[in-house]
Amino acid sequence: MHLLEIPQELLLSVLAVASFENKDLLHLALTCRQWASLALPHLWRTRRLSKGNEYKQFKTTVQDSHAAKALHPYGEYVKKLQINERTDITPPSSIDAEVISFIAKFCPNLIELALRFSTKERNNLMWRLPLSLLANRLNKLDVVGYEHDVRSSASGFLQLMNQWLDYAEDDAYRDDNYDALCEIAHKLRHIVLTYPKIPNDMWENLAKNAGSSLEHIEVHINGSIVPDLSPSLITKSFASYCSNLRSFILASFVCEPVSKEALLELIQATPKLSKLDIAIASDAASVLPDSTTLHTVYLSSTIHGDDLKNFGRMNSLISLSIQKIEGYCDFKFLSMLPNLEKFFIGEYGDLNDEIVNNIVTNSRVKIIELVKTPTITDRGLQIFASMHTLIKFCIRDRLQNVTRDGWLALVRRPPDCPSWDKLSINDGRKIDSEFFEILHHEHPNLRKLKVRGINRNLYNDAAFSKLKFNESWQHCQTTSSTATFDWPLTHL
Repeated sequence: MHLLEIPQELLLSVLAVASFENKDLLHLALTCRQWASLALPHLWRTRRLSKGNEYKQFKTTVQDSHAAKALHPYGEYVKKLQINERTDITPPSSIDAEVISFIAKFCPNLIELALRFSTKERNNLMWRLPLSLLANRLNKLDVVGYEHDVRSSASGFLQLMNQWLDYAEDDAYRDDNYDALCEIAHKLRHIVLTYPKIPNDMWENLAKNAGSSLEHIEVHINGSIVPDLSPSLITKSFASYCSNLRSFILASFVCEPVSKEALLELIQATPKLSKLDIAIASDAASVLPDSTTLHTVYLSSTIHGDDLKNFGRMNSLISLSIQKIEGYCDFKFLSMLPNLEKFFIGEYGDLNDEIVNNIVTNSRVKIIELVKTPTITDRGLQIFASMHTLIKFCIRDRLQNVTRDGWLALVRRPPDCPSWDKLSINDGRKIDSEFFEILHHEHPNLRKLKVRGINRNLYNDAAFSKLKFNESWQHCQTTSSTATFDWPLTHL
């Protein structure tokens, strides 16, 4: 059968699931008209305009295809679009009212828009942008550097106001209380804001306008940029108006943690919330079990061990990450999380053998990731190896108390334990070739292995010649300046 005799639906399915790069799609599009009609919509589906005059080129191509009523209306193919503001080129490339109006006119099928505003001084008043022109199509809006401050960018204000009003459909754009983000929020399911300059009172307006249509909110705030920001106030605002939230991510830096009261309000007001990433006050951890729907929790703040002792039962939780634990914690609270599959510890300086044993005996996790846990010993690794459910293990710290015997104990698992599926180790100084031999012979289900900082003097070509890791060893010898052993190689 000739390739073009294959049903078009099947070819479209192949293009949808295959990992074609843009250059591959372009080559397909240049072969013939039929392949062009199949490949070009995929090639134009996602556009990222970040370099030089890419927006100008994009605009010209889209306008020309529209004016000529061409066979391929490129603007109609665009589903996801990212535009980076560039003030470092001549002429500057600003995200202004003209840009938003152009997108609204020529990209009718756009569903995701990402705007990256420059951090340098500008005259364009982003909170007056006519984003509401896109309200009938966008599901997701991702903005870096959004700002609402009627006092800033005063220079050029009168000159630019005429431009804003050219695109205004009513007098709302003339109101100092107008905010572009608030005006479009009621149509969005997903909002991402990175380092916005928004006053505290505007957060409530944003949440109120978003209402029940908002399902995912992700906010990255920095107290050094907006000194008086209140993460608790932001949390309460979304709790008050956005009852259909599925995920709530509030990454805060140089800010007070979210209070117990604010977290409780959020949990009680969002019965569908399944993912939470937040910096909370330590005592707020005790209210997490009040949720019956959370399955992923990332606590990006310091939690005191005492506040985990009386952790209630939480059947829904599948993944738990704690950035830092301070003070003694016996980890017996894990027995209250019967369905937990993944456990991440960012920093805990007292992870001794007894505590490792408590983790193993009080949980049935499949994945454990440890970052700063310098007190682990050979015995600790042996205990982890004996865990019947554990198949993925990542440990990033330099381990002064671990010897060659500890690493061998990690891969010499008891007969009733499964093969490792994934291992990632950042301190490979005392790992020798026997470690790899055991993995080759006794771990048939191993899919991924990464060992950083290996001592090449402990190995030779003969040790790897009959192992499945041989190519990775050769690559490590010749190209890896950081002595990183990575298997399988990513180019395979």
